[in-house]
Amino acid sequence: MPARPRFAPLALLVLASALAAGGARAGDALQIEPGKWEMRIEIKSSMASQPQVTTRTECVTDGEWDPDALMTEVEGCTFSDVSSSATRLQWKLTCDAQGGRMTGEADYRSAGDSVDGTMHMTMDAGGMAITLDQRFAGRRVGDC
Repeated sequence: MPARPRFAPLALLVLASALAAGGARAGDALQIEPGKWEMRIEIKSSMASQPQVTTRTECVTDGEWDPDALMTEVEGCTFSDVSSSATRLQWKLTCDAQGGRMTGEADYRSAGDSVDGTMHMTMDAGGMAITLDQRFAGRRVGDC
């Protein structure tokens, strides 16, 4: 299985510690060109007054985002409505952890040399609803 790109969606990694493998089929990978990539990630939370914005450049040596690899990052989550192709990856998830329930959905798109996506997460933490919205955009800026 291909290695997971290090710039995998941060919101998913922040909210949970590892994904249970979903129902995506091998070979249905979101295609991206290997090389040096610049990624901009913006995370808005109902718990913060200002969005958190991160921009970074990384070398991506694998030419695809494998749904199975992405979905092995969060433990204790159940995936549904997984849809994957060379240009789009979508899923919904539900996680039960630490006395709360988290639900969310993600939608990522690729043109090969650029990617963008969104993720919306909602968590019930002891009766308090917390939302987290992530937007990211990336583009290939050259060779590694």
